Amino acid sequence: MIRRLLRPPRLGLGKLGLKVTMLKNPGERGYTGFNTEWRGPSPEKFRRCGLATFTHEGRDIRFLIQDEDDIIQQELIAGRFYEPEELAIIARHFTGGTFVDVGANIGNHAVFAGVVLCADRVIAFEPNPLIADFTAMNLRINDFSGSSAFHQMGLSDAQGTGSMRAIAPHNIGATRLDPISDGSGDIALATGDAMLADEKPTFIKIDTEGAEVRVLRGLAETLARCRPAIFIEVQDEQRQEVDAILEPLGYRVVDEFARYPGLSNYMYVCEGGRAAA
Repeated sequence: MIRRLLRPPRLGLGKLGLKVTMLKNPGERGYTGFNTEWRGPSPEKFRRCGLATFTHEGRDIRFLIQDEDDIIQQELIAGRFYEPEELAIIARHFTGGTFVDVGANIGNHAVFAGVVLCADRVIAFEPNPLIADFTAMNLRINDFSGSSAFHQMGLSDAQGTGSMRAIAPHNIGATRLDPISDGSGDIALATGDAMLADEKPTFIKIDTEGAEVRVLRGLAETLARCRPAIFIEVQDEQRQEVDAILEPLGYRVVDEFARYPGLSNYMYVCEGGRAAA
């Protein structure tokens, strides 16, 4: 039974064409279930969703939830950011400026950078059509002190197309993006250099489920031009290739954290320091 209409003026949901009606009070899982009417693209994705709200370091955080059984979204429902150890590493090495999130998923890291770390600008890339609209929305319903931009596409070493390949149920973050050589894929691919040509990133987070080498190759000009800090998830078998790309540019590992077997998150900084703005 509909209890009341959610009308939070600060979120500006009406301007986005999203009407949200509460169906039940927050339960033990820490979020509120909603029926939604979306007057825009991809309407079916917003027929049923949830809104997770919590406070982190005195700041209000909001996430539209697409799948309550997804491992990342379960953490948000529980009232906390996903991967706190990785976010702590990012916080130690982010010194302001433009934060780029490659493989943003539902926006966990991007929202953290924008709201908690007060990035001047947040640019997020997420190619998965199952989650991309929610990622874009989560960037817009949180109160950033700076600006944000969202691109529904994948980054690679060349322009082209790809297709998504699911690895595990209720784990959208494990979905892989495979390039399609004949251009018949349904996911747009571009190089980071092309997409960031007019930007000056100071920090780039990369979590692309095995595509990290291709992503770095497509960022060669940006890395040489801006020398951003890089926080990257690397499959063990790709570590040597990642080092072969970054070490000649003056990058070295200053921090790392392994959450899952077979891969680690590495914090690379350029020994030459950040390029002048």
